[in-house]
Parts: sequence; C-alpha cells; structure tokens
Amino acid sequence: MNWITTDQAAYAAKQGTIPALVCSLEHHQQGRDADWCELKEAIEKNNFDLGIFLCACCRKYSTMGAGGLLCGECPLQGKSSKGGECCMGTYSKSLKAFDILRKDFSSANFEAFQDAEADICRYIEEVLEKERAKEKKPCKCKKKAELSSADYGLDGGEGPYIVLGGRSYWLRDQEFSDYPLAELDGKIGNLLDDLQRNSEDLEGFEVDYATFALDKSTSTIDIQIWPDETSKCFTTLEATEIHQKLGQLLATAKREDERLKRKQK
Repeated sequence: MNWITTDQAAYAAKQGTIPALVCSLEHHQQGRDADWCELKEAIEKNNFDLGIFLCACCRKYSTMGAGGLLCGECPLQGKSSKGGECCMGTYSKSLKAFDILRKDFSSANFEAFQDAEADICRYIEEVLEKERAKEKKPCKCKKKAELSSADYGLDGGEGPYIVLGGRSYWLRDQEFSDYPLAELDGKIGNLLDDLQRNSEDLEGFEVDYATFALDKSTSTIDIQIWPDETSKCFTTLEATEIHQKLGQLLATAKREDERLKRKQK
C-alpha cells in the first residue's frame, strides 16, 4: 500500500479545502482497509499514524492556542463538536482504539480500530459531499486552466511538476513525488507536443530582428542579428514561440549531426 506521507498531507493542505478533505479521507481509508500484516508493518515502520502531521485538514486549519490545539475553520470540526474534539468525536474513538492496538495487536483490537476508522471515513465523506455541493454553485471567480496528461510547469514556486495518468508528479531533491491532481498554475508546455514538434525538421525561422538557420553541412545553427537592433522586448507568448522553435531547430541539428556521422563511417 502507498501510505499517505507528511509531504503529501502538507501539499494537499495548500491546495484548498476539498483536496485536504480528499487526502484526509484517503489516510483514514488506508487505516480502515489495510490487512493485519500491512497495518502492523506500517505502524512499526512509522508509515502510518494518527495525528496532525498526516491529516491534511489539520495541516491546513489547526493552530496552537492558549488552551492547546485549535481546529479553526476546519469543516470536519462540525457545529456540534465539543472543544478539542475532531470529526464530531469519531477521531477520539479511533485514537483510543489505535493506542490500544499499538500495545496489543490482537485480532479483536485490530477489528475495533478498523471499525472506528470506518466511522471517521463515513463522517468525512458526508462533509466532503457538502463541500463539493458548495463548489458546484455558480462562481464568478477566474477559473484555472484544466491540465492534460503530459502537461508540465512550475506552480507558485513549489517546484517543477508533470501531469501523468490523472496525478501530478513533483520534482523534489532529484526525485518525483506523486500527488492527486489538483488545480495548478504555471503551465509551461506539454511533453507530448514538445516531442511531436521536435520530431519534425525545421531548417530555420525569422523574428523581427534576427534569423536563425541550420547549416546542414556542419550541423550548426547560424544566428544573424540586424545591426541596428541593440535590444528588443518580447511578450511571454512571443518568447515561448522563439524558445520552442529554437528547441525544434536544435533537435533537427542533432539529427543532421547523426546523419553526417553515419556517412563518415
């Protein structure tokens, strides 16, 4: 089982209420659905626990007050919750069952814990349904562009990402971590479009101050800049087009270089 991590919970918390609820639900579903061996091993290896660090809603809403941890505006708190309780009291029951289970991993304690986790899941599902119903109401706010498979970009300084199979993969410390697909900003391009474009030969192109041309005899790119142009400003769309065409020209040059090498053999 791919256990929810603290990084995933922190990321979901930043994405908004619904992504945080979905992540919190998935965390408790794992506690509900794991088999005896899976859960025991996960607890022993600290891959599964109950607490604020693995709960995306806690990461999003909770704050420390004079009397301890405060739930703030967390939708899981519920209007009828007593002070300090979470998920209308279902979390307290699950936490108590979890503490007992860690001390004695008997079948009876295992079943009691999973029953408690099932109660939490039912409650979160009810809250999630209500929150999704709120989002279906007409909204005049600006919508973010929908992402397609193989889109990539940078979102709010969080680092590079690529979308594959309905999930977003983020590059952190030279490794990719996957998260449920949420609304992302900063799309740069689409990997499949890039590959298709770069597979097509381009021998040159021109902008309003320079020309870029491929010299097939040497597999080099010649750039000519008009002498009277010392500086030029481009929009992001213009700069993106130049960047894409340069990449296509470079790919063509590399193919020409390989052809020349094969002829020389």
